[in-house]
Amino acid sequence: HCVTGVQTCALRSLNVYPNPTHSVVNWNDYSTIDEIVVIDVNGKIVKRVAKPSSNSIDLSNLKNGVYFLKLRGDNKELTKRIIKK
Repeated sequence: HCVTGVQTCALRSLNVYPNPTHSVVNWNDYSTIDEIVVIDVNGKIVKRVAKPSSNSIDLSNLKNGVYFLKLRGDNKELTKRIIKK
């Protein structure tokens, strides 16, 4: 149901994998992403990547637990829940 534009559709169609992960999280396209923010369950930003040059982020330095991966692009935002083991 992408009614607000092509970019929104592209952002919504992002697949984030593997989930759960032990270290690296990938997604299927980074061309529409301007920033990635990793947030812990307490709302604290634990990692931020501006203008990612690849389609992955390394979470190996984070403690095991639940995190939220915010993908921002074209004034849109998509949040994915990630489990780090």
